[in-house]
Amino acid sequence: MTNTSGAWVLYIVLYDVSASRWPERRWRTGEPIPTPVQRAECVSTLGYEVLPGVEWEWCETSRDLDDPTSPVELIATVAVRPSTVVGGRGMSHGAPDRVGLLREAVAAKGGVWTTGRVLALFHRLCVPITRAACQSSLATLTREGVLGRFERTGLRYYAPTGQGGAS
Repeated sequence: MTNTSGAWVLYIVLYDVSASRWPERRWRTGEPIPTPVQRAECVSTLGYEVLPGVEWEWCETSRDLDDPTSPVELIATVAVRPSTVVGGRGMSHGAPDRVGLLREAVAAKGGVWTTGRVLALFHRLCVPITRAACQSSLATLTREGVLGRFERTGLRYYAPTGQGGAS
């Protein structure tokens, strides 16, 4: 976990994968340091779990080690292992079941679902997702009948009437 440019980033280092493909979660610039509970929940939603009895270790470095006036960067580390559960839900091969998570949210909340609303949902759950994967998940739920009418003009999907609570 690091803080560069004022935003905290939690990422899982995978030694057999390029850094651009590491699971990660970014907090908004200026948000306070995520608590240990928030960090553990985020690690869980990324498909991993903090090893029992292990604590976060903090160190500081700078962008330019030869310049003592260079901005300080904080780095926190903790040992993790792959989990068989994401946020209390099953997963396969380390990838969150995005369609399953979205299905549960639609059932609970109902209403109109846009790509932006789905992206915001997954951001709150610390589940990485691309716009294309988001649209694919919405299309899957439409084919399954979980989401009803689809309005292409605004890319809006509608939960069937009477399903879920307020949106």
